[in-house]
Amino acid sequence: MGGLSDILSQSNGITNIAAIISAVAALGTAAAGLVDTLKTLPGGGVSNIGFGTIRKCLHPVAKAFDAIGEVDPWNTLHANWINGVAEAQQKAVAKSLIHLGLTPKNAPHMARALGIDPAVLSQTAASIASGTALTTQQTNALGRFDTMVGAILDAGYEKADQKYRNFAKLCAAGVAMILAVIAGYVLSGDAPGEYFKSSYLIQAVLVGLISTPLAPVAKDLTSSLQAAANAMNTVKKAG
Repeated sequence: MGGLSDILSQSNGITNIAAIISAVAALGTAAAGLVDTLKTLPGGGVSNIGFGTIRKCLHPVAKAFDAIGEVDPWNTLHANWINGVAEAQQKAVAKSLIHLGLTPKNAPHMARALGIDPAVLSQTAASIASGTALTTQQTNALGRFDTMVGAILDAGYEKADQKYRNFAKLCAAGVAMILAVIAGYVLSGDAPGEYFKSSYLIQAVLVGLISTPLAPVAKDLTSSLQAAANAMNTVKKAG
């Protein structure tokens, strides 16, 4: 029974190794594409991953969303998230909605959560609502409020994006492993019982596991191998 070791032993050097790397990387790319199609499932599918982190990070200023009225700001943020709107735009929309919902009533709660003077922020919200010019103290309080909200949004969206990317990679690795195992079974020609006891299964699992992380660097890796081979050939000829 052959396998990956046979392919390597019968290879013609760097060219065949590069071909193997490209083939394995192609599996990872295909698996990632299949995972990406899960976004079309009702409700957004895998696109929902990470939004819970945003909700959690925005908890200190969530009171602002309760004061906006009939429109649910969370639905707006969720729609932007699952549709992959540019992160900077998502943050800008979130900050605008928080400002819109800032009132003298909820300002003290958010001020305490953000380390700002509750009375001053409440007065600032009242001045904004009435159109009164802000005092220097109120302007400073509003600036601090903006800075703290910006920091919360940065943390929330960065953590959410990392969570989504890690989950997508994990799913892609799982899909790639399943595809590799199925392909290995078809190519082996063995009965199911025999296949699952063979080295083909181990090779298929390994190929599936490394395909996803290998995909983004496959081109650079094969180019580096070919460059290394050319360099060694040149040294050999010179010697």
